Amino acid sequence: MTQQALLRRDAFVDGATPANAPAREATFQPGLRRFEIHPRVYGIMLGAIATFFGAYVAAFAKGAGMPILLTICGLSFVAYFGLASLLDGVSGDRRPAQSFGAFLRREIDTASGPMSGSAALWQVVTLPLLMAGFGLFVLAYKFLA
Repeated sequence: MTQQALLRRDAFVDGATPANAPAREATFQPGLRRFEIHPRVYGIMLGAIATFFGAYVAAFAKGAGMPILLTICGLSFVAYFGLASLLDGVSGDRRPAQSFGAFLRREIDTASGPMSGSAALWQVVTLPLLMAGFGLFVLAYKFLA
């Protein structure tokens, strides 16, 4: 089985096998990065997690033993985004990203199949936004209760 046959997501659909599957051209679209998620989505994630972490620092930084725990969590967040950023720059591919509106309307490929950019946005940012909301709730509860 050739690499080209493995890359075609429809190679095994409708009884087709790699040997008799119709050839499908690679759909290179200028302006896309290696990761098909728009950089603004990563910004939303980073902002939400920074909000969560900032709320926890404001609420619990003076507690006994909390500075070391908050430091460990902070380093984990830095490693999470820092490593992804470093790996993104390994190949040196620096094509400009498409507009955010175009990303939301476009279909992107995922491991589980194609989905719209807006669906991918909500799939990626739901948990960080919930974490930010919870952090703000905890902060408000600490100072208002």
